[in-house]
Amino acid sequence: KTNYANINSLPSVFILSDAMQNGYRLRLNLWEHITHDDAKEKEKRDEAIAKVKESIEAAFRKYDTMLSDNKDKDFLSKDREALAKAFEVIAAVSKLSKENKTLEASALLNKSRPILLAFTKSLDEHMHHNETVAKEEALLAENAKNSAEKLMIFFSLSILLACTIFGYFIRKNIIESVHLIGSSIQHFVQTKKLNFRITYTKNNEIKEIVDSFNTLITTLETTIGDAKNSSNENASVSSELSATSMQIGRNAEKSSSIVD
Repeated sequence: KTNYANINSLPSVFILSDAMQNGYRLRLNLWEHITHDDAKEKEKRDEAIAKVKESIEAAFRKYDTMLSDNKDKDFLSKDREALAKAFEVIAAVSKLSKENKTLEASALLNKSRPILLAFTKSLDEHMHHNETVAKEEALLAENAKNSAEKLMIFFSLSILLACTIFGYFIRKNIIESVHLIGSSIQHFVQTKKLNFRITYTKNNEIKEIVDSFNTLITTLETTIGDAKNSSNENASVSSELSATSMQIGRNAEKSSSIVD
């Protein structure tokens, strides 16, 4: 439909236009048939008329393959009917001309002129119909094109809006997550509480960073706890060693007094 003029209207108008030109040639050859007295010249005109007739019929057969609708088919039928009537006149005039009845042939030709003109008139009406249909289809094609362009603009704007909204939420999510991590680390540095953990429920790349930080704090808490325990154990051992040393010292003093 959107390319109707290119695939149907223009080719069909060209075919009908060629048929109309051949209609003019028919009348010209028929008139020359009457005006020539030589029999050989008349035979040449008969051959030319037969050749033109075949060209027109071939054009109509070709047109059969590109009929657009029933109305187009009706116009072609009228074209064929007008051609058949025109050839009835041509055959009658040619017969009188070959019998050298020039006056009778001329009179019949003049009398039958409306029948001959009816053929080219039928073709002209057919072409006008095709041109009208082509304009209507071109208008529909233009409307379809405009609708498609508007639809594309709508889809483009919709996609742009969706990407903008999606990008906004992604940016908002990232900024909030980064802010959460930053404020949590700052809080940890200020409070130095080893039992502090960042709470993050979303399952994304930020969660991996949060989990790593929490694991680091857990490790640090464990390490410091172990260090404290070791320090306490060392203090206890030192105290026991000090007490033992003092006891040894006292024992040594007693032993010295006894010896004296």
